[in-house]
Amino acid sequence: MSLIDIARMDTKTKGPRMAEDLRIVKTRKAIREAFLTLRRTQPLERVRVRDICAEALINKSTFYHHYTDVFDLSDQLEDMVLDECFEAFPYKDKLLTDPLIFLGNVPAAMNTRKDAIDILFHGRQDVLYDKIERHLRQFYLTEDTTEEEDILLTFVIGGAMYAMRALAAEGPYSRESVTEVSARIIGRLTQRE
Repeated sequence: MSLIDIARMDTKTKGPRMAEDLRIVKTRKAIREAFLTLRRTQPLERVRVRDICAEALINKSTFYHHYTDVFDLSDQLEDMVLDECFEAFPYKDKLLTDPLIFLGNVPAAMNTRKDAIDILFHGRQDVLYDKIERHLRQFYLTEDTTEEEDILLTFVIGGAMYAMRALAAEGPYSRESVTEVSARIIGRLTQRE
């Protein structure tokens, strides 16, 4: 996905998408393009609203009409990219029923938006893992989820994410071995008695 594709993404709305004024769409697109251009070369903490405004050819009040601050803009773009990754992920419902296929294919799902993820989460891998964990919890939690199921889900997702981050990405084991062992453990935990 190119910077232009990322910038073209519309923010999620609740319910059916309402037709937006073309000026609003163009303004948001210009803000996102400017932000992503700056993020390519700067850490998030150094990106300033004034720089985004200069790049997008808008004034600050226009920026603040759409976003609270730079972090709000980044947060919304990050969520949109991860939403797209999981929307296209054919195994998203397999974490508890076939954890090996789920865990083995998560990297491929993330690679569908690799460019965007690299830009938005550069130097912020902890934020990426936390957001993936939140997305998974939102997907699996329902109104009928019991306390025990909620705790199990939290344990499974948190444990798998931590193992992938600490042992595979930063530690002594290969991603494949962490995936296989994590899948076996999840399988044992989710077996119904």
